[in-house]
Parts: sequence; structure tokens; C-alpha cells
Amino acid sequence: MDYEIRIVTEEDTEAVLELLKKNFFLDEPLNDYVKLIEFKDSTCEELEQFCKEKIHEKNSVMAITPSGQILGVSLNGTLEEDYGDVEQCQNPKFKKILKLLNHCAKIFQPIFNERFPKSSKVLNIRVLSSDSAWRGQGIAGALIKRSRQIAQEQGYDLIRVDCSSHFSARAVSKLGYELVYELKYEDYKDNGEVVFKLPHPHTCVAFFIQSTTSP
Repeated sequence: MDYEIRIVTEEDTEAVLELLKKNFFLDEPLNDYVKLIEFKDSTCEELEQFCKEKIHEKNSVMAITPSGQILGVSLNGTLEEDYGDVEQCQNPKFKKILKLLNHCAKIFQPIFNERFPKSSKVLNIRVLSSDSAWRGQGIAGALIKRSRQIAQEQGYDLIRVDCSSHFSARAVSKLGYELVYELKYEDYKDNGEVVFKLPHPHTCVAFFIQSTTSP
């Protein structure tokens, strides 16, 4: 299919959310496991906010056809040390996911600081999703490549991709990103119990890094 990749504007927010509600909200492995979306046409306001809060930075991208159909999005933003105050989250299902992500971020940060002590600015790909009808067509890879170009243009030293899905991790790895940290779901426990028992092949949360100055 013919499409272009362009910057997501704030005017695109609702259309982007519609794509995500039909795909990412339902089939991202962690969302699916906790049954974040219980009923048809329902949503998760906390996840909506999580997805759209970085759009104003103007470094998120989407693949869009000449007719205006959005095929995929990469929601990107300047890296922060964590995902915010988990205790403020009012949705217990999404809160469970945020706790996992914050747990990983806290472990990752000192590893990152040691590996990349001179890095001052990192672009984080926090949500990557494509229309289920067009998967396997290279759209995710094209979105990641364009995100890296934008990171270069905007003066970021590194780009980080957080993957909770085996398929997104595989796509990122194929593009030469370095796996810096991973946490196997079976090793993440609360009171001795595994919190996320995801089906194969989704085995871990993985953080990948690539320099924006490398070839």
C-alpha cells in the first residue's frame, strides 16, 4: 500500500487514538493479559493519556495513506527516568502495568548511566503499533527508522525503544538496536507470585538503545 510517514500533530490525536483503541489497546501483550479493555467500545482513559501526552513534542510519527487512513504510529518523547507516580493511577489494571514499567526503569537507569555516561538527550519510543490488517508489511520498521532520523535532526544522542512484545523486540533487533536490559516476566513477582503469566512467545520486557550518530 502507498503511504507516507509524517509527524503526528496535535490535530491528529483523536485519529491516532482510534487506531490504537482498535489495535494496541486490545492486542499489546500486557494490555491483553490484564484485559484492560473489557467491553466493545470501552476504553482506558489512563492509557489514552499515556499515549497522547508526548504528541506536543512533535517527534511522534505515523504512516498514513493518501486517503487519510493511518496504518501505524510511533509515539515518541524525551526520555524521563520513570513513567510517573504510579499511585496516582485510578485504574487498577493499568496501574499493574505501570508498576512493572517503573520497576524496569529504576533498574535500567543505573545500567544506562554506566554504559552511556556522556549522553545528555534520549528519545524514547514508548508506543509502537500498526493496523493489524497491515502487519508484516514493514510499517513498524519504517516508523522506527523515521523516528531515529527525527532524533538525529532534533539533537538527541540516543534513541531507546521499550518492548513488551516479542514481535516489536524482534523488529527492533533486526534494525541493529542493542539490547541493554531485559526482565523476564517469570522473574517479576509480587509477594512471591508471578504477576504476568503471558503466553509464548512473549517472555520479557526489553529495553533497546541505539546511537543517533552511528551509521
